[in-house]
Amino acid sequence: MLSVIDYLEDKGTLQSVGGRNKLSSLIHTTVGSVTLESMTDLVIEKYIRRLGISLGNKIVSRGFDDFVNPLDFVKHIEQEVLKFTKSWDKGEDFDKWKYQRLIEAIRNIEYTISDPAYKIWKLQTLAQEFGKSQRELEQLYLKSLADFSNEPLKGLKELDEECGTNDREWLLHGFIPKATTILFHAEGGVGKTKLIYELAYNLITGQSWSGHPVTASERRVLCYQTDESPHDMRQALRARGFHPDMNFKYRTNWVIDAIPQLVKDIEEFQPDLIVIDSLTSVNRYSIFEENTTEYARPLLQLVQIANQYGCTVRQMGEDGYVWVDSCKLVALPNPPVNTWYVFESPAGEWVRVAGDDEFEVQQRSLR
Repeated sequence: MLSVIDYLEDKGTLQSVGGRNKLSSLIHTTVGSVTLESMTDLVIEKYIRRLGISLGNKIVSRGFDDFVNPLDFVKHIEQEVLKFTKSWDKGEDFDKWKYQRLIEAIRNIEYTISDPAYKIWKLQTLAQEFGKSQRELEQLYLKSLADFSNEPLKGLKELDEECGTNDREWLLHGFIPKATTILFHAEGGVGKTKLIYELAYNLITGQSWSGHPVTASERRVLCYQTDESPHDMRQALRARGFHPDMNFKYRTNWVIDAIPQLVKDIEEFQPDLIVIDSLTSVNRYSIFEENTTEYARPLLQLVQIANQYGCTVRQMGEDGYVWVDSCKLVALPNPPVNTWYVFESPAGEWVRVAGDDEFEVQQRSLR
């Protein structure tokens, strides 16, 4: 309706059709949000114009004031105009605002809706609102997760202030860092799950493990076990010595799309260690293939969650490997270094890359 009224006012024919009240009565029973984005743009455009008009009126009014010093008058105009133009620099800030609004809407869907089907439906609705496809929304959000362009340039003083201490914080000193995401990879059937139960038991009970001392007398462990049955899980935990009074919580029916459930569990239970067993099973309903970049999007989300809540996320890999852009992950760093990875390309070339979030190629070699 705002577009119609604006058009008729410009043409000088608004009153001839009955005015605003008549137009309002025509669409009184109409419900819809198809033109919501264009209406929002129009409202912001009018708001910018009104700010400019208001600024012009203030300048005119101050110009008629004979008691104002001319130099002060010129300085005042310069300051006010500069403030206005910087706020709306040729529409770039407005376009950036629309982008940020889209990313925030996607993030809200990703972190508040656990139902995968309803999540897709909401993403499709959002894509229609912004005139894009769901695929484009996924790509934009994936890139936003890896966007670190807003981080300011810092010096060593800021580094010391950010770290707060000279020592890195550990759950299990020299082996499991605090507030990080770790992929624990090995071939199937070699005992990855039993090992992680062993580590969880030692953290919960405050016991050192294989020469690595614990850093607290008791820790909380959250386990998403989707790779073995509840019966097998119960048997393995009992065999290790777990009992009902320990700080151990679990789920056996979780998928990577249910990130909001993970966030809720973290806020309620406040775990120190989160175990996800396994990467393959929690992605069993993923719409992406393992050799696509989008398949790795949840890993970036888990990195953000680990940093935000100060917990450690440990994922169990399967013998099917982790794939990124048709390259499979074939080697991980030995503790305590966990910032390099080795991928094998389709041509058989091994590529060593470094970085927790943005990878940088370190070395290339043939197998």
